[in-house]
Amino acid sequence: MIRRCGLLMTTLLLAASLPAQAEAVRRPASGAAGAQVQALLQQISAERDALKADAARMKADLEKARQERDAAQAKVDGAEQEAARLREALAAFQAQNEALRARLGEAQTAIGGLRGEQSATSAALTQARARGEALDGDLAQCRARVDELVGHNLRLFEIGNELLDRYERKGVWSTLKAAEPFTGLKRVELENIVQDYRFALDDQRVAAPAAQ
Repeated sequence: MIRRCGLLMTTLLLAASLPAQAEAVRRPASGAAGAQVQALLQQISAERDALKADAARMKADLEKARQERDAAQAKVDGAEQEAARLREALAAFQAQNEALRARLGEAQTAIGGLRGEQSATSAALTQARARGEALDGDLAQCRARVDELVGHNLRLFEIGNELLDRYERKGVWSTLKAAEPFTGLKRVELENIVQDYRFALDDQRVAAPAAQ
């Protein structure tokens, strides 16, 4: 760019000096010298036109270079704006990433707490199952003991009834009747006593538990 500007200045200076040279050469106008001068003038005019064309072309190139520079500057400005936007987006992403990491840490802490609670619950459930199995064993033993006691109770009930039956069959009533021929009060009293014993045996009888 600097080289083109220097060349353009040189061309403009030469173009400005050409009229003075042409005026100086135009003075002798006789004979062969006049022909040489005419040829020189034509050459100078052609060179001047060429220099003007070069100057116009260089001016156009300079304008094009300026436009390209402005376009490049606009691209640079756009790139800087895009870089600023990307920096802002990166900062926002980093902030969001930090927030997500914090939430992830909280979630991991909560998961750790839940796992601890789950372990404690599992241990408590295991203990409860063991306790339930122990209670089932105790219940089975209690049922066996109840069945045994019920059997003993039934046997005592049967023995009591057998004793009462034997007592009645021994002829106690006839003996008492002979001893008290005029009234049956004593017999009624004894019958009431026997009946009371039977009622007492019935009251103490334990029914067998229903099968489950």
